[in-house]
Amino acid sequence: MENIKYLIPARKGSKGLPGKNRLLFDETAKLLKGKDVIVSTDDEILIEKSKEYNFNVHVRSEKNASDLATTKDFVLEIIKDLKFDKDDIIVMLYLTYPGRTLKDIENAINFFESNNANSLLCREKTSDSPYIMLFEKPDNKGEQVIKHNFSRRQDYLEVFKLCFFVCIFKVKEVVNLNNNMYNNDTIYYKLNDNIFDIDTIDDLERYYKSKKGEENV
Repeated sequence: MENIKYLIPARKGSKGLPGKNRLLFDETAKLLKGKDVIVSTDDEILIEKSKEYNFNVHVRSEKNASDLATTKDFVLEIIKDLKFDKDDIIVMLYLTYPGRTLKDIENAINFFESNNANSLLCREKTSDSPYIMLFEKPDNKGEQVIKHNFSRRQDYLEVFKLCFFVCIFKVKEVVNLNNNMYNNDTIYYKLNDNIFDIDTIDDLERYYKSKKGEENV
């Protein structure tokens, strides 16, 4: 698909791991050399690093670089500012998945294309079941997250965990997505186990430890 735009969101602020996007930028950037890449950031360091890779830079507005901005907010801003065509396809790659390979990205794109999809996110296995979860209520009471009267675990419907390992959507579909970039027509690409999503220093240390282990094999 020739109309693919690769988008790297990389704002400066990060509460879980300060400077996270600076630390992880090269892991994703090196996979995308020679491709049509836009880095959306408010970080002057990442603006300079993007130029080293010959990436295009979108300087994100103060409003859409804040904690209150949604993913959809800044994607719509980019589409407007850079005048994307309605038939363009955006492959959005958060920097928090440093173990991602080019093959992973290509497989997700092929899955998107073969399903003639308008939007794609990823899915992971989860052992947490919403069928046994309750909302907190006053007076030490609770309310079921999913209303049911099942007594056997095997009666629970299968669930999966939403993941942003690779996100793909057609520009014309963005207005129809919710703030987390999916709707009832979104398809979900199934991931293998052991996906590292870096949000804290502990996550980063586990990733580096696993990487060192692979090198010693």
